[in-house]
Amino acid sequence: MGLLVRDTGPLPDAVELVKVAENLGVDEVWQTEVGPRRDALVAVTAYLQATQRVLVGVGVTNVWTRLPPALAGAAATMAELAPRRVALGIGPWWEPAAANHGAHRHRPVTAMTDAARIIRALLTGETVDYHGEVFTAHDLQRPAVNVPLVFGVTGPRLTRLAGALADGLLLNYGTPVTAVADRLALLRAGALAAGREPAAISVRALVWCASGDRMPVRRLLVARPDLLRAAGMSDEDAHTLSRNAIGAPEGEQAWLAAEVPEAAVDLVAAAGTPAQIRAGIERFQAAGAGTVVLVPLNDPVACLRAAAGE
Repeated sequence: MGLLVRDTGPLPDAVELVKVAENLGVDEVWQTEVGPRRDALVAVTAYLQATQRVLVGVGVTNVWTRLPPALAGAAATMAELAPRRVALGIGPWWEPAAANHGAHRHRPVTAMTDAARIIRALLTGETVDYHGEVFTAHDLQRPAVNVPLVFGVTGPRLTRLAGALADGLLLNYGTPVTAVADRLALLRAGALAAGREPAAISVRALVWCASGDRMPVRRLLVARPDLLRAAGMSDEDAHTLSRNAIGAPEGEQAWLAAEVPEAAVDLVAAAGTPAQIRAGIERFQAAGAGTVVLVPLNDPVACLRAAAGE
């Protein structure tokens, strides 16, 4: 089991949460990076210094604001603090986030290909002389270090690419449990095409968690007609519900969110009572996620305790 740490609140509070998570038996901690609110690499360094056992991952950073050699160097430096306890997650970012940060995001599949090849070569101790279509690196070398490279991607082409180039795949929150098998098939196809063993690629799923109250998940789902349809709601009803919820006053939003069916919550989350939370985790594990990384929407410690059976 894992925990995703959000980029809200003071960093010292996040460090304390990570220490609690380790004491509760969590195996992995991942730090999200959405914008300038928190630098994931700095936060991961702090978590590594505060813990003894857990794997700590960057989950995920983009390949635009730091060039691939810089990402490799940062990951290797963190691994000096905690050998074999660091994972580097990268992704192609999205719009308008990239443009808002002044990044020229283009050809994301090619960019991820170039970035992964440069990063992997540096982490395995090769001398890099790589002429890519988006990123290049020349006459660079560093000692080999064991840092898994994880792709946080969506879409079929990038999922296949993860099978070809990555050590792991991090499925984004909001991925329906019913879609996991299709994503794993793409991952497997990419691995086999590259002559790799699919079983060697780890699979993690980010899964929303809400302890006690399933309403936080409903509030997210009310704006997602695609997930409402996946849970069995008609196309018309799903779009009507979402359209009415957007911009509605707080009280009305809560009333509309209550219309989200239970099946939709179960499709994407581990939420409710401790038994419901554990059942949600088991659904994703049965679908093929080797590790379920909880994304708390309310009290993170309560989510972890429920998941641990306390």
